[in-house]
Amino acid sequence: MNQYRSRSAARAIAIAKADESKTRKAMLIRVAVIALGALTALSALPSFWSF
Repeated sequence: MNQYRSRSAARAIAIAKADESKTRKAMLIRVAVIALGALTALSALPSFWSF
């Protein structure tokens, strides 16, 4: 019984770690997309100023 409990606890920890890395990856992707958007907006500004 004790062995089963520790195995399920280890499994729960592994699932939590995988979930954490998933959310971290999603956050990094979101930050990268926002940064790309900001860069494109900044590079587009001079062309608007020329009008």
